[in-house]
Formats: sequence, structure tokens, C-alpha cells
Amino acid sequence: MLMALENIIKEVEERKKREIDRITAEYEAMRQSVESETEKRIKQIKETFEKKKQEEAKSIEKREIDAAKMEAKRILRDKTSELIDLNLEKSMTFLTTIRDYKGYDKIVREMAETSTKALGKGCRIRISPKDARLLGEFKGAEIVEEEVDPVGGLIAESSDGTREMNLTVTALSKEIREAVAVELAQRIGGD
Repeated sequence: MLMALENIIKEVEERKKREIDRITAEYEAMRQSVESETEKRIKQIKETFEKKKQEEAKSIEKREIDAAKMEAKRILRDKTSELIDLNLEKSMTFLTTIRDYKGYDKIVREMAETSTKALGKGCRIRISPKDARLLGEFKGAEIVEEEVDPVGGLIAESSDGTREMNLTVTALSKEIREAVAVELAQRIGGD
């Protein structure tokens, strides 16, 4: 059962890597275009100020070029953020339909088994009625049927109520999204 969970995790990691590679390639093309436009604009500004150099002080020229560079960086930063948000939404949509995945029953069973191992026998597993049927005759935990997440997964609590594992798809999606966002920001935004 752990192999199936590891395979699912591996598949998610591979999808994540492919999405990151694709986004990085898109970003690189966009960045090169913006850099080219920025260089053209900076060149135009420099040429204009070369003509005015004799009329105006050199400090004005430096101030205007710096302002153009700062604006170009702001535009690039805004476009990068927009690209990250757009592609994160695209890459995370597959998790909203995970119940349709043919191996979802194995995922739910492995979540329950992992919870039981981590929290001990007699732990309580709260799970939607839809997903509870996937567990069948599950031993080692008290199964409580209640709607915990509209997308899927479960929440497990130790028998004494002091520890909890939130393995809902929504919570896991949020963790994955945050990790992917950090990695994308590092890969795309890194100088």
C-alpha cells in the first residue's frame, strides 16, 4: 500500500517538475522579450539624453535611466507574479477531481493506514460517507462518517485527541501549492 502512495507522490512530483519546467520555459521566453524591449527603451532614452546632455545636467540623465530600469524591473516582477499565479491555478486543477482518479481508493486506504500508524490504534478517522465506503472493513481505527472536505481525503485524530493529521485534499493541495509557488519563485525570480 505504501508503494501505491509513493507512486502517487512520485506522480505528483513528476507533474510538478514538468509544470515547473514548462513554466520556466515560458517565463524565459517572456523574460527575454521583456529584456529586449527594455534594452531598446534604455537605448532610446540614452540617445535622447545624449542630445540633451549639453543642455541639461548629467544628474537628470542618470535619474531618468534609473527610473526606466526600475519601471522595467517592476513590469518584469508583475508579469512574473501574474505568470506564477496563472500557472499554479492550471497545475492545481487536477487535484479538484482526484475522486475520479482510478487509484483514489488506494490513496484513501493508505491515508487511513498512515494515520493509524502515526497516531496509533484506536485513532478516530473522520471521512466523508462517499470515501468511507472505499475503506471497507478497516480495522485499527474508529471510522466517523462526516463531510470533512468536499474534494476528498480524511482527518485523523489520536485516541486521546491531542494529535491530528489533516489529510484532506484541500489541505494537501494548499501545502503542495505553497511548495510549488516557493520553488517557482526561486527558479523564475532568482537572479
